[in-house]
Amino acid sequence: MTSAFESWVQSQECFEILRICARQVSIRAERIGVVLEDCHIAAENRDDYLSAVASDLWQFIKVNAATIAQQATTLLVSGDEAAFMAFISQKFLDNCIDERRNSNPFQSYYRKMRALLHKASEDGTIRYEAQARKGSYYAYSNRTDIVILPDSLSGADYSTWSASTIPFAKAYDSDAMLTLSRHFWDESLRAFFAEYLLPIRELVSFVCAKYPLMLTVDYQDALDDGDGEENATINLENRLVDTVAASNALDDSWKRQRPVIEADVIDTQLDAIACDCALEMTDEEQAILMQLDAGEKLEAIAASLGMKKASNVSYYQKKAYYKIHTKWSLWGPAEIKKFADVDEEEFFMFYEKVIDFCKNEKTCRDSRKGTSA
Repeated sequence: MTSAFESWVQSQECFEILRICARQVSIRAERIGVVLEDCHIAAENRDDYLSAVASDLWQFIKVNAATIAQQATTLLVSGDEAAFMAFISQKFLDNCIDERRNSNPFQSYYRKMRALLHKASEDGTIRYEAQARKGSYYAYSNRTDIVILPDSLSGADYSTWSASTIPFAKAYDSDAMLTLSRHFWDESLRAFFAEYLLPIRELVSFVCAKYPLMLTVDYQDALDDGDGEENATINLENRLVDTVAASNALDDSWKRQRPVIEADVIDTQLDAIACDCALEMTDEEQAILMQLDAGEKLEAIAASLGMKKASNVSYYQKKAYYKIHTKWSLWGPAEIKKFADVDEEEFFMFYEKVIDFCKNEKTCRDSRKGTSA
């Protein structure tokens, strides 16, 4: 089936369909805040822009034929071109979003560090904990009463903390990253005089403070699966520049990687999607989400809404979660099929936005009722 699909990709019919599909992609990309590489052409010539997007679509299909061939072929054979274009558009935009996420140095390093610490926790060496709406934490401690690092102690000036002996060229090796996590833990004990569950984002902020070149050097080659390979080290070393000169050029790149800036970017880009999600929900779905968010039990929610039993609440709850999941997929990477730990921070930011929009919508309805009365 893959070979037949690849043959179709080379046909004129394919590009004609992709030319139409390009319109859908451009509209959806603008709606969810994805900037396509050829967007600058749009202001000069719309037709040239759509042709450029169609070319990008064609290249994407060609490269990913092995993974999308089966479903794409099924849609083509059925004659449902609209469904085929919707499928290709979603896959293409998912890929664009994934690439954008992976191109963020702070976020890429954070994701890798989080995965390493989570894996290390399986043998009991490290305590790893992901908390809903808060983030991911770790500790080199078995104490049961340990608490999360207070906000008042977060965001310290890590440039004044003692540096690790790990050289920059090794900062992306798995073993070195674990060593850095231990070093940050030890330094936190000296600074705070107490054990805390440390936010992994604080750990990465510390690493960035000690290796400012991390935000100016193109290190994508070192993020591949072959951690510590000689070529990756050479690629990094070939890109090293004078530390002082690099520090003087840090302002924009550093600010863009700070968690607060990243959160602001997510705020602006997810607002529209969260609003759409809330508006697509029924009154029952919105009410149930708000009461669940307030900590109400299913039985109590059922009674307040005049439902016979908790299973009725579960029905609407699942429908609401499905709508949130569908909207979230516009932002989340393509491989995430459900609410997963790998994106818990971004997801819960989005989830809270949906809840807020539900509350605002209820407030507006209530105020309108009061006015009409």
